[in-house]
Amino acid sequence: MYRYHLVPFILVLGALSASGQNIITVTGAPGGTFDYSGAAQSSWSQTGTYTGVTIQATLVSCFGPETGTAYLTVNGTSIANQVAVNNGLSINGGTNGATAVVTLFSGLTLGPGTYYLTLNPSSGAECTDIWQNVAGESLPTVTRATGVTAGSSGSQSEPAVYPPSSTFTGGLSFLYAVTGTPSGVTPPPTPAPPTAILLGVGLLLVFWYVARYRRQLTSNPPR
Repeated sequence: MYRYHLVPFILVLGALSASGQNIITVTGAPGGTFDYSGAAQSSWSQTGTYTGVTIQATLVSCFGPETGTAYLTVNGTSIANQVAVNNGLSINGGTNGATAVVTLFSGLTLGPGTYYLTLNPSSGAECTDIWQNVAGESLPTVTRATGVTAGSSGSQSEPAVYPPSSTFTGGLSFLYAVTGTPSGVTPPPTPAPPTAILLGVGLLLVFWYVARYRRQLTSNPPR
């Protein structure tokens, strides 16, 4: 009988779940990897401000583990323009390789500007291109929020001391996604109407189960 008491709490937990809104997402058929040790870069521009920003990318490994560093800069690609850096990128491809969606950054606040996302492999197996690109015969699908435009995308054959400061060529489209909450957007009522309904149903179920349990105790007192 007690397992049914979990129902209201499952409903409440479901009502409280939420996710960020899309800022820009690049998807497409995965392309082949390339045997070079240079960095790869994509950029986008936005006119608004977003909070709680999460940036993810599809990483690739040919054979064995790959590691690297992610850089995010704004309005320029020198170290003076750095917004965030992640030195802990890693993916373990095992013996047959692998791809995985990896969170590069989270909890960022990004205002208007042009952002450059650069991934630089630092060590790895035979194929050292850590960022999965779109196949050459396939065009990427780019989904953007209002006021967001896709920028340049490319790679370099050799890493620099600070990769974002170098010139990128090649025109490859890399797979990544940026999500966040627009700043200044009026939040929904607290609680929002659907949430209030679910919370109300949950509370009613709680009261009903408690009353039912008490009635059972009254009619069948413990001996």
